[in-house]
Amino acid sequence: MMRIKGSMAVVGVILLTVATIMAARSIADVEVEKDVDSIMREKLDLAQNVLKGLVLEDFEQIEKDCEKLKDLNLDAQWAKRNSPEYRRFSTEFHWAVDKIQKQAKEENLDAATLGVTQMVVSCVECHKLVRAGENQMLGLD
Repeated sequence: MMRIKGSMAVVGVILLTVATIMAARSIADVEVEKDVDSIMREKLDLAQNVLKGLVLEDFEQIEKDCEKLKDLNLDAQWAKRNSPEYRRFSTEFHWAVDKIQKQAKEENLDAATLGVTQMVVSCVECHKLVRAGENQMLGLD
């Protein structure tokens, strides 16, 4: 009888430990998602600033905002979404932002505008992929 009570106590401690670890992981996942959300908001704000820079022909500001966009794109938070498709869109985004930045240095408004169009396409396509994955996880597709 004492062995059964002792065994049950050990099982209880193990279950409590597992539940605590799972809860800690869930909290960490929520914090990562909040970080991703704030990074995505910052990327959107910077992309809008790049468009504003084009309209105002503020090439210096375009260059600065492109540099910030490239840094955000390389942030470690993106490792969570590490599918081949995501990596392709991330590479296309980085390539487009790099093109915008180079064209802004040359004050080539038309080529920088084309780069912004390519950047926007990469954003939209990537977000379609992310939404499709979320829908699949929720069983909505």
